[in-house]
Amino acid sequence: MDVLRAEIERKRKQFEEIQAPNKKYLKRSQLLQKEEEKNREYHQAKHQPVAVTPITATKNGGLALIENQTKEMFIEPELDCDDLPRVDVIKRLRSRSQPIALFGETEQESRARLRKLEIEQPDMKEGWKNDFQSAMKEVDHELIEEVIKGEQYNSGKHDVAMPNSTGDNNWERIEANAQLLGEGDNPNRDCDVIREFFSYILTRWGKALNARDEVEK
Repeated sequence: MDVLRAEIERKRKQFEEIQAPNKKYLKRSQLLQKEEEKNREYHQAKHQPVAVTPITATKNGGLALIENQTKEMFIEPELDCDDLPRVDVIKRLRSRSQPIALFGETEQESRARLRKLEIEQPDMKEGWKNDFQSAMKEVDHELIEEVIKGEQYNSGKHDVAMPNSTGDNNWERIEANAQLLGEGDNPNRDCDVIREFFSYILTRWGKALNARDEVEK
């Protein structure tokens, strides 16, 4: 009997709790909505700008100033080629040994290519100097110095150097030794005969070059 009364009392309390006016029960959709609102508020607070103190502002200002100065140091001045006449574009491209137009390239694209070249290679605005032009200028400079110093027509100045040259009177000996080429087993002798022959030819050639007048040299 006591057990039955205790069970009835427990059920009565449960019923009172369910019927209590101060208790509020939420649906699952409402719980999910509240959870989303909490997440939204959390992310908004996380990305909210922090109050800037004078020290922080000074530091950020200094960093921004340094960054701007660095950019100004390394960024090339922008070259405006949009209004550049076609004649000037062709002239500048040719001065850089670049084609005046690529296949299928419009005039606007050609101007853009010139602008890119002048930004990437600003030190080549006056054009490329090929090796031949540099060599010719060097020769002209040397000739002018020779005229000024009076050394232009010094005899032997432009002669071909012939160290250890073979005399013309050795031809008979070379011709006699040539008869022995390939005979017996003496490769060193054959090499000496061939070397002496080429030395004789080079000597004759050098003498012929040195026999020219100074103007021709």
